[in-house]
Amino acid sequence: MTSKRVRCPTCYDSEGVHRSHLRLWDLPFLLIGMRAYRCLLCYRRFHTWKRVPVRVHTRKAAENGGA
Repeated sequence: MTSKRVRCPTCYDSEGVHRSHLRLWDLPFLLIGMRAYRCLLCYRRFHTWKRVPVRVHTRKAAENGGA
């Protein structure tokens, strides 16, 4: 399975982005399907749509043992 990485909207980093702790004001965002993230480089906290892993079906993946 592969998934797109979340990128920071300020510095465009994807390696240092992780899920942020939930706060009370995050509830409306959760109800519409958004999650809170924080960038470790610029410390910006932001909301973005939930990332759902996408299964990749290719001949190359099957040859390497993946599905």
